[in-house]
Amino acid sequence: MDDIFLINLKQHVLASDRIADLLSSLTERQAAKSESTDRRLLTLQREVGDTEDRLKRLYRSIKDGIVELDDILRERTATLKSERERAKAALDRARAQCGTVAAIANGAPLRIKLRTLTPLKSQYNFSGAHDCLTSPA
Repeated sequence: MDDIFLINLKQHVLASDRIADLLSSLTERQAAKSESTDRRLLTLQREVGDTEDRLKRLYRSIKDGIVELDDILRERTATLKSERERAKAALDRARAQCGTVAAIANGAPLRIKLRTLTPLKSQYNFSGAHDCLTSPA
């Protein structure tokens, strides 16, 4: 009985063309998610860089004597620092999520060993998983 079930499973559910279509669909979906993640990471990196630039300009203005350090300026500095920390935390979270997605894309949780699927392995390259951006563009 088990053998009949496994044979039917291999012939109908795990047919080569069906698996190929499924893997193709998954690859396309992963590529779309990768593009979205890349855009999000670039936006966050840009936000961190812009905030740091504004803080540097503010510090330079204080140092050069262009503006005096008063309560309003202290509030502005504190606001910029909190924006920078928020953006850095969001960027770190996005990079951590990217690492999780890359691990899944590499097939970490997929451990299927069926003789009929062996030829398909060479048709699909899973080693090109999404790489997270590590330096600002």
